[in-house]
Amino acid sequence: HHQRHSFKPAEEAADEIKMKLKVSEATTIAKLAEFRKHTQTILNYETYVTTSPDQLKAAITNFFGILLRKLNERKTSLLCEVDTQFNSFSKQVWAEKSSVEMTVCGLEASLNFAKQVMESSEKIEIAVLGAKAFSQMKMINKKSWSADNLEIITPVCFLEN
Repeated sequence: HHQRHSFKPAEEAADEIKMKLKVSEATTIAKLAEFRKHTQTILNYETYVTTSPDQLKAAITNFFGILLRKLNERKTSLLCEVDTQFNSFSKQVWAEKSSVEMTVCGLEASLNFAKQVMESSEKIEIAVLGAKAFSQMKMINKKSWSADNLEIITPVCFLEN
């Protein structure tokens, strides 16, 4: 024995340490099981954070692909409607233009004919042709035209659909 130190017999110390290790072992085994569960939880999150962005990006890309396809289909449909409507409107405009131009020509011809008759010095010519000129003027002066003949189409009708 050293001075002031007391030593337990080796057997007693070994038993005491075994007992402490036994108690600590059970706690450590429980802690190990707990942390193995944590490891699994973290693996689940790791799987989630590594696969989810790609899945989410694929879903977003797919969604916008469908949206873009539908938008393009609608755009194509609207462009066709514009062509159809304005082709029809164009034909209407050309028909009205032709009608107005023919009336202008008729009015000019009627005025020229009446002017020639009025400038004539032959009384018989004035009597015969004057009645005809007057009849033509009366008939052509009955003609009328209105912009209402044209059905105006505005792009707004396409945006309302």
